[in-house]
Amino acid sequence: MKQTFVAQRDGKRFEGQQQVIIAAFVYVKTQTQRPIFPVSCYLNVLVILDRSDSVKGGFNRSRDFVANVSDELNIGPNAHRVAMIVYSGLNYRREVFKWNFAKNNAEFQRTVLGLRAIGGTTNTKKALEIGLELMESRNKSIPTLIMVVTDGRSADDPKEPAKALQEIPNTWMFAAATGDPLLADRSFVLAIRSGA
Repeated sequence: MKQTFVAQRDGKRFEGQQQVIIAAFVYVKTQTQRPIFPVSCYLNVLVILDRSDSVKGGFNRSRDFVANVSDELNIGPNAHRVAMIVYSGLNYRREVFKWNFAKNNAEFQRTVLGLRAIGGTTNTKKALEIGLELMESRNKSIPTLIMVVTDGRSADDPKEPAKALQEIPNTWMFAAATGDPLLADRSFVLAIRSGA
């Protein structure tokens, strides 16, 4: 039996697995009356976003999810510093936005919402390897949050670079699958998250 979850935020309705995650963010925020990510803390945030659209319409859900989560950030050089890798393709096409590419939330959201799907397969392993390189140039004196957002299964095995990222001190890694929950490869998402 298919279970439907309903979540609403700022008058927008969200569907699928994305709803549950956003509902959790909204619930936590309304219960604590404080931002999820403390506004006054320094934090590196690396977003690794699958642009393949391997599940029809999946990229739009992934992109919108990232834009909505960014509402909880205080993006700026003296607060939450962001970098982003957007990846896809059989020939592995990517865009790398280096640390502090966005100076505020509005600039980050403009960039994210301006992205379009480019098709191809999901090559998460290569994107995580680029993430390892990008982590070398982060501010190592502050914590780092890595958020991997995908709509489908990877054509390659991401476990090795996921494990390497997890082992970086003061780093936390999360994965979100925004495609159809019934088609989601749970072991793939868990492999990215745990590196196991």
